[in-house]
Amino acid sequence: MDFLGWRSDEEIRDLYRESAAVLLPGTEDFGMVPVEAQACGAPVVALGLGGACETVLDEVTGVLVGEDSAAAFAEGLNRVRTLTHDPDVLHGHADRFSRAHFMANFQNAVAAALAEREVAR
Repeated sequence: MDFLGWRSDEEIRDLYRESAAVLLPGTEDFGMVPVEAQACGAPVVALGLGGACETVLDEVTGVLVGEDSAAAFAEGLNRVRTLTHDPDVLHGHADRFSRAHFMANFQNAVAAALAEREVAR
């Protein structure tokens, strides 16, 4: 294992593209790493807690592991290697978290709330 230190955005994208899988061993509220990895076509092996439960679809865009242990992550890596990952599916799932998708959903929610308010009058 090599620790590479700081890398440019393009180098990080290249590393994601070349990866068999990206590991997310911690618990985060959301975390961009799984989304970035999937956008580049890399599946994710993540601890099945927190935001990873939303950003990683088990056996579709990666693998969720049930416990925080080396053995669980090793099994997760073995599982992810047996799956076929379609880069278009990975990218499409990541796109759900894009700025454009967020803005469209936000605008739709505001419009629906305003329409509901008008009906209540």
